[in-house]
Amino acid sequence: MKNAINIFAAILMATCALLICTNNINAAKLVVDNSGFNPNNYPDYASAEMDANSGDTIYLSPTGLPYGALTITKSQLRIFGGGNGHPDLPARTITNNITVSAVDSIEFNGIYILGNINGGSNEYLSISNCSIVGSITNVGNGSLFRNNILVGSFSSCVGVNISNNIISTNFTTMISCTFANNLIYERTNTWFFNNLQNSIVTDNIMFYDASTVATSITTSFIDNNIFEDDAWLSAAGATSNNIVEDSLFVFFPPQSTDFISEFLYDWDLTYIAGNSAEGAGTGGSDIGPFGGNYPMSRQWLMYANPYPLILDVQINNGSLTLPSGGFVPINIKASNIVSGQ
Repeated sequence: MKNAINIFAAILMATCALLICTNNINAAKLVVDNSGFNPNNYPDYASAEMDANSGDTIYLSPTGLPYGALTITKSQLRIFGGGNGHPDLPARTITNNITVSAVDSIEFNGIYILGNINGGSNEYLSISNCSIVGSITNVGNGSLFRNNILVGSFSSCVGVNISNNIISTNFTTMISCTFANNLIYERTNTWFFNNLQNSIVTDNIMFYDASTVATSITTSFIDNNIFEDDAWLSAAGATSNNIVEDSLFVFFPPQSTDFISEFLYDWDLTYIAGNSAEGAGTGGSDIGPFGGNYPMSRQWLMYANPYPLILDVQINNGSLTLPSGGFVPINIKASNIVSGQ
């Protein structure tokens, strides 16, 4: 069954890659800067999207000033920002509510989203390397949600792959979804999963204080997860090979901790010695967000993002040939370097 899950995940990954990443060599990179210091760039998202074509990348410069609400009205766009929600970053790309309006194949990457995401039931959305404080609703079939931090809620989604995230939330009406290698926790004493249908839940770590752990779980496969206590094991749905362990990390808030749902970057998510997560996942990977198909980087998580974002690398030598495993001879020119950043 685990091999079947791996094959299913690989097919979904390939489908998302083909439909979201458009390999258009003529694609443009449109830079938006709302600081007012770069008049050659677009001042807001809407003006950049007006000039964008299918396959283009719109880069929202990390100015630390909110770009406000975004409404996405064109398909096959890549919308990138600089950095996550780490408070030590000198500047972040910040947006508010995001609405995807009747378009498919949109990619969001590296954005600090202080607001809600409404997918409009559109398909093949990709959301990665983002920090989100808000709700996610109506995301459609073939979409991928990976390597994010979400503090909010997830609801009314169909056919979404939710992998390698840290999520403080509850879920409702999730149909034919895959939950793999997430750290999911709920510390506000409400329900955890409500109306989970025909879904796969595997290799996750789940911590919860929910008064009702799970309700209305139907024909779902729940396998090889780590739970904080055994309350989940009595929930409806097919369950097998699950582990109960309440201590995995050097520091993570324990049960009955009195706080509203949140995520703090100073929590130490290094595994303690003798834990049940390392090497215990599908295919010998780790259970939780640091294993699986899209392992989350602890450096990205704990120390902000020390690396520049490279949107595009072009090789102009059309006669270049490389052996398998060879190196690509490129030079990268850096500009606008700020001392200490």
